[in-house]
Amino acid sequence: MRLPTSEKLEIIGLVEQSHLPARRTLQMLGIKPSTFYRWYDRFRSGGLEALEDKPSKPDRVWNRIPDDIRQRVVMMAFEQPELSPRELATRFTDTNSYYVSESSVYRLLCQCRFKFPQKCRSKIPQLGGFSVINRPCGDRDLHFGVADRGGAVAVPGWAS
Repeated sequence: MRLPTSEKLEIIGLVEQSHLPARRTLQMLGIKPSTFYRWYDRFRSGGLEALEDKPSKPDRVWNRIPDDIRQRVVMMAFEQPELSPRELATRFTDTNSYYVSESSVYRLLCQCRFKFPQKCRSKIPQLGGFSVINRPCGDRDLHFGVADRGGAVAVPGWAS
């Protein structure tokens, strides 16, 4: 159960002013000593603001491919349109010393609505006979003049 900052401050005050040992006071209040001392350390080092709850959500996803790497992968796909996602991933890893999996390249190109070459469509069973993956581009655009908001990317040399 999360307590508001005001209640945490009140508990700290009660424990400091109590004539009983801290453990006993905390036991009577139903608060674990480890929780209290975590609050107390934060309060002493950062004041009242440090007692406020922080969101438990991480700042970023640990395995997300950085935006600059994503843009470089897309640029490589434009420069070498004859390569399949597997070949792009291998070439990118070899030339940039940064590992990107085949599935990540495929997913990134699908988000940008690439039309895969005919040879790639036969290698990727989940594509079937479709030439365009109709998936939204996500929450960001990779500003390459890749596609308008609703269209698919037509890359020279790739089957339509």
